[in-house]
Amino acid sequence: MVRVTSIGFPNGRIETTKANNEMITLKDVAKRAGVSPSTVSYVLSGKKKVKEETRSKIYEAVKTLNYSPNKVARSLKTNSTNTIGVMVNNLSDMFFIDILKAIESTAYEYKYNVILCDAVNSEEREISNLRSLLGQRIDGLIFAGTGKNKKLNLDRLGIPVVTLDRSAGSGSGSIYVDNVKGGELATEHLIQAGKLPIALITYSTLISTFFDRMYGYRKTLEKYGLPYNEDLVVVTDFGTYNEGYNAVRELLKRKVEFQSLFAVNDMLALGAMRALVEEHYKIPEDISVVGYDDIPIAKLFLPALTTVSQPQYQIGRKATELLIRTINKEPIEEAEKSIVITPELIVRETA
Repeated sequence: MVRVTSIGFPNGRIETTKANNEMITLKDVAKRAGVSPSTVSYVLSGKKKVKEETRSKIYEAVKTLNYSPNKVARSLKTNSTNTIGVMVNNLSDMFFIDILKAIESTAYEYKYNVILCDAVNSEEREISNLRSLLGQRIDGLIFAGTGKNKKLNLDRLGIPVVTLDRSAGSGSGSIYVDNVKGGELATEHLIQAGKLPIALITYSTLISTFFDRMYGYRKTLEKYGLPYNEDLVVVTDFGTYNEGYNAVRELLKRKVEFQSLFAVNDMLALGAMRALVEEHYKIPEDISVVGYDDIPIAKLFLPALTTVSQPQYQIGRKATELLIRTINKEPIEEAEKSIVITPELIVRETA
């Protein structure tokens, strides 16, 4: 089961279920604990801190009455909800489709539910969703965040966390692709084809994923004795089709010469191709294009996109398995906590 945010309880209310053939309500819990219904709501949703003595009274009332809002009563007894949270920086990024499929499928196999959150590239939304997830008493978290919250310490959340597609992991573990290597593969392919100079479209260098891909680009230029030219680089606000389209417009506006283009994700690359075609450039005859991710539609475009492939389903499955093993306190070797996957260049028609 996947529940997409917004998460939390609508209008501050918590749904109730029948227990012992009787409808036990939040008001019943409040009456038994000697507190207001709003205080019960705050404690069970984790929205506000209350005194430990008050929390204990509420938990005791919940257990005594067998009150079960979203399995809260069961979680209080077992200290587990069999639920994992997933935070991604932007659900519109098609890279996450197969990853999320793998997470849900693997979680289902292990009898875990999934709560999915979208940070929509917002620092505030990311923090808000994290607070809500913790209020839902999730057992663990798979995290692929915005990279904007520099003070965010995942190890202080008090639950196992596995970072996904990010080299800066938590103490629990991380699953990511060698993005420096991926940047090198893309750039070297274009150099060996003689398509110079090479333009670069990147975004959010605050996130290690895209910083590393750009570093791979620069490292390969240096390896071949080629200069790095900032005029050939466009840094976008988001990694979307429209941003790739606008990035090419910016490059053309600068009147900078380039014979090829490396985009740090496929959506940027596909948007860039649209802009080039509109300006009557032939791909790859006039300008070659290489993307990154190998999302499902990359091979469906005409011409089909040459790209750096990373196994998205495998990433999602490994992340989920590592998280559940950590939740269950299984012995895990240090080497297993940081899994680095080697990318592969998929040569199609654009380069």
